[in-house]
Amino acid sequence: MIGSGWGSASSFVNRYVAMAMMGGEQIPSLRSAGMDTDMIGVTPMPRAPGDSQSRWYVAGEAFTIPTLAKNPEAAWQVAKWMLEPKNATEFAVISGKPPARLVSARTFMATLTEPIYKDLMQISFVAQPVGVAGTPLDSEAGNALLRDAWDRVVKLQESAVVALDRVQALSEAKVREYLEQAGPWW
Repeated sequence: MIGSGWGSASSFVNRYVAMAMMGGEQIPSLRSAGMDTDMIGVTPMPRAPGDSQSRWYVAGEAFTIPTLAKNPEAAWQVAKWMLEPKNATEFAVISGKPPARLVSARTFMATLTEPIYKDLMQISFVAQPVGVAGTPLDSEAGNALLRDAWDRVVKLQESAVVALDRVQALSEAKVREYLEQAGPWW
């Protein structure tokens, strides 16, 4: 089962869910509960330079259906409806939060007019899968890579595509280094 949104950190800590999708602002909660976030593949969402917590929330990244739900099939139908590209895009435009599905994210980005805003939005939802893909960077190192990419785009030093390619290459190098040091997991 996957947890998301408000309460997902406590659900994960209390082992009600096997996986939780959340923003980087939840990492202190996980650490306070004694979890080693470096060992569970957590990479926080990017933060603006000088900001103490991430502020980029992604709309519709996951839905939770409790095991004791009275009508799990109806809940599943609502979740599927919310994630359809047309509906997810409409919700993103209304809420201003980028959608999690790539097809919806591309449509949402097409509605934006400022090139710099498009680049920042691209970093915000392309950066998140770096952690989801299992990058074993500790949260500070992962966040530093994303902050650097963010800074370069804001300062118009490079496009989001170039910045993210560099982040991906550095992440992959760190993954290889980590795997070489850790040895086989089995």
